[in-house]
Amino acid sequence: MVGVEGSVTSIQKARYMAESKNAQKLNKEEAQLLDMMLDTYVAVRNFFTDIERRDIADMAIIPYTEKDAEEMRAYAAEIKAKEEKVPEPPPKDIFELYMGSKEDQAQTEAVKESLEEETKGDIKKISDELEEGFLKKDKFKTIASLMLLVEKGGFIRLLKEDIRYRDYLTSYLNRIGKANLVDNFVVNPTQPQFVIYLLKYVLEERVGLSEEEAARVATHFDTIYTKRGQEQYSKLAYYDLTERKFKWQE
Repeated sequence: MVGVEGSVTSIQKARYMAESKNAQKLNKEEAQLLDMMLDTYVAVRNFFTDIERRDIADMAIIPYTEKDAEEMRAYAAEIKAKEEKVPEPPPKDIFELYMGSKEDQAQTEAVKESLEEETKGDIKKISDELEEGFLKKDKFKTIASLMLLVEKGGFIRLLKEDIRYRDYLTSYLNRIGKANLVDNFVVNPTQPQFVIYLLKYVLEERVGLSEEEAARVATHFDTIYTKRGQEQYSKLAYYDLTERKFKWQE
């Protein structure tokens, strides 16, 4: 077919396939490939002639088999299905996320009531219960003790007055690469950042809660501090609507 002038017809292509000695030597698969190559040649050679009399949507430069067409249709269907995928359901009500599971709520509240009865609101006794709770990795006792301390205004006092908790926090800051904050802590221990670090130490390192779960617990303390007018401690943690997770305030 080399040297053919003007447009190439399907008859010329068929004649070449039938009469060419080289084409006749090909097996079935090779002949099919040659046929597709010739179709490509014909489409390119006839392009400017065909475009004047045919809709461009009906033209194809690269030929394909029925198997190729099936694969393309299947791929297109797959893409369409992904695009029409049922949208992700909206996140749970934020209040429900904030509260945690009903089982955990009930157990924490039960432990809290028991501790309140035993300690009679004594800050020293509650801080002892808190230490026992996190040293034993008792999640519910730890959270219940924290809630009592925050409610009764005793948690900030741990940072100022309780040598045990001051030592715990100093060691923690050194361990997590924040040794540069130790001097600042000694001078001004009640800064919100140190409240966050102490909560992280107790809830994450000692009790083993995930960062997100620990931050969720801390949002309860935000509410208590807000009600008591201690605004500086009212933003310890928050719920990120974009990432849909609880995070510590930076």
